[in-house]
Amino acid sequence: MHVVIDIGNTTTKVGYFKDSELIDKKTVETKDVCYDDLFSTHTNAAIIASSGKLLTGIDNYMTDKNIPFHVLSYKTKLPIKIDYKTPETLGLDRIAGSVGATVLFPNKPSLIIDIGTAVTYDLVVNNCFKGGNISPGLKLRYLSLNEHTEKLPLVSAVDNQQLYGKSTVEAIENGVFNGLKYEIETTIKHFSEIYSGLNIIITGGDAHFFVNIIKTAIFVEPNLVLIGLNHILLYNV
Repeated sequence: MHVVIDIGNTTTKVGYFKDSELIDKKTVETKDVCYDDLFSTHTNAAIIASSGKLLTGIDNYMTDKNIPFHVLSYKTKLPIKIDYKTPETLGLDRIAGSVGATVLFPNKPSLIIDIGTAVTYDLVVNNCFKGGNISPGLKLRYLSLNEHTEKLPLVSAVDNQQLYGKSTVEAIENGVFNGLKYEIETTIKHFSEIYSGLNIIITGGDAHFFVNIIKTAIFVEPNLVLIGLNHILLYNV
């Protein structure tokens, strides 16, 4: 069994694969990770991607348990090409998500939209990461209005947005939410006009707000990064 670990600042996502099949997964608070809970006696390989520092001692733990492991970096041998001016600054989740897209749609162009703290738009064409865009996510947009104005309150995303608000809170809720919705839809439209047969893949922690209201054909895959990490692991073992 392969164990793939995506370490975030707040949460850590763990996927358990038999070859290419995801058979189980879990999400734990990063600060509460217990290594004995992540690995089983049947673990024969592991890969780790971290948005920050590695969990303290996790490499020593796997070495002591004789678990072959790989720590993802921009120097890792990948099953796709990276066409990016600064590969050392490219987020590991963006790399893994792009690889995951080629697993789901081999030899077809894909636009991966990861909606979380930030919103990333990544283009993969002919098994090559071509680049992408980054913009603030919902929480950052709401927080920015609150922190950079005198009187606007801090609100959060809710379902059932309206065209316009009847109060300041509703105006912020609708303005931020609909603004991001229009951004996503316009980005999809522009990319689809250039790349024929483009597959749109939606993922990320806030994707659930948008999957039923985006007015185009999309593919939703919440485990995209885990799928990509496992494919990278298979490529390196």
